[in-house]
Amino acid sequence: MKRRNFFKSHQVRQYQRTRFRNPYFDGKPKSSPKRWLFRILVLLIVAVGIPWLLLSVPWLRVNAISAQGLVTVSPSALEGYSWDFLNSSGKVLPGDHVWFLQEERLSAELTDTFELESVSIERKGRGLTINALERITPAIWVSGERMFFVDTNGLLVRELSNEEQTDVRALLYGESERTYALQSEVFTIFDESLTEPQNDAEVLSAGTIEVLSAFDAEIESLRITVDAYTIEEPRATWFTINIRNGFEIYVNGEGDAEQQLENLEVILQEQKDLISEIEYIDLRFGNRVYVR
Repeated sequence: MKRRNFFKSHQVRQYQRTRFRNPYFDGKPKSSPKRWLFRILVLLIVAVGIPWLLLSVPWLRVNAISAQGLVTVSPSALEGYSWDFLNSSGKVLPGDHVWFLQEERLSAELTDTFELESVSIERKGRGLTINALERITPAIWVSGERMFFVDTNGLLVRELSNEEQTDVRALLYGESERTYALQSEVFTIFDESLTEPQNDAEVLSAGTIEVLSAFDAEIESLRITVDAYTIEEPRATWFTINIRNGFEIYVNGEGDAEQQLENLEVILQEQKDLISEIEYIDLRFGNRVYVR
C-alpha cells in the first residue's frame, strides 16, 4: 500500500490558509488599459493605413489616355471626356485607379455621347487606349453646296460644319489651309441630280459604300489620281470615277470590288502606251470590260 505524504499535504493546507497569494497560482496577470489601447491603435493603423497607401500611390493611377480610329470626332474630345469621367466616378474609390476602372460604363457613355458605332478600351500599364469606330465613313455626300457624312449603311449622318467643309476643299483642291477638323482622309461623292439631302436619308446601299471605299483605298496604287466620284441620283448602283486630267471609270456599286480592280489593273497595263487616248473604261459588267 502506497504511503501518503502527510507532510506535503499538511504544507499545502498551511500555505493555502495564509494571506499571501502567489500570482502565478491565480493565472495570468491582467493587461493594463494602456496596452489594450496601443494594440487597438496599431490594428487601426494597419487596417486603414495600408489600403489608403495602396489607393494613393501614383503608380496605380491612370496617367495617359489616347483615342484612335476616328474620322470626324477629335481625339482630344474623347480623351477629355474620359478624364472627366474618371475624376467624377470615384465618389468612394478613386475612379482613375487601375483596380477600379469602369471600362464598360465608360465605353457605353462614349458611345452614347459621341454617337459612335462601338468603343473598346484597352489598358496597358497605366495608360488607356480608346479604340473608337464611328458610324461615319470617309465618304462625303455632296449635293450642290451642301456636304453630308455617310455611314456604313449609306445613310446621311449629319451635315459638315464650315470648318469641316474647308478641310474637305483643302484636301481635294488645295483651296486653303487645312483646319484639321477632319481626323482622316475622306473622299467625295457628287450627286448629279442635286436632290435636297436630309439627315438619315438613304443615298447609297451598304454594298455600294463598301465598293467605293475599296476603290478609294486601292486606286492610287494604280498610279492614277481621282478627282471625284459621281452618281446620277441617290440609291443608284452605278457610279463614275473622274480621273484627274484623264478618262472616266464606270463602276458597279453592287459588283465585286476586287474583280473590278483587277480588271482595271489589267486594262491600264495593256493600254499604258495609249492612256492619253482613252475616254472611259467600263467595269460594270463582270469580265466584259469596255474601253473607248
